[in-house]
Amino acid sequence: MAEPSEHRVRQLYACYADLLDEHAWAEWLELFAPDARYKITTRDNEARGLPAGIMLCSNRAMLADRVDAARLANIYRQHVNRHLLGQPTVRVHEDRIEVQCPFCIVQTEQGGMPFIFAAGKYRDDLSEMNGRLVIQKKTVILDNSRIMTSLPLPL
Repeated sequence: MAEPSEHRVRQLYACYADLLDEHAWAEWLELFAPDARYKITTRDNEARGLPAGIMLCSNRAMLADRVDAARLANIYRQHVNRHLLGQPTVRVHEDRIEVQCPFCIVQTEQGGMPFIFAAGKYRDDLSEMNGRLVIQKKTVILDNSRIMTSLPLPL
């Protein structure tokens, strides 16, 4: 696999965070390969090798269903999320690009004070598809073992 520029990787991650924060779901889903795997778990589960997680989608269609259910069926308090990303580390392998990137999500309820909703790291495998980088596998590893509120949408 050709070495991607770190700029392209940073661009993908900035786009990922911005699309989530703006609830641009259709564009956000396009960042994933059709057979992409998306998982949210905790640092403790990862360290202990436990497969259970908080959310698991085995392809982009399943992830789209999760987004639609959260947007259209779930009722939760009004809030705004802001994703803050650290610098990604990039390792290129023959068949994939491995990236780790720390994140923090600040949540603000309507009329309320901001608070840290979640912190952790993304551990991802990227691939090239039609000349662009796409997410093949995303594992969201939370430092916190509990979420203070519901988790209706992906992180």
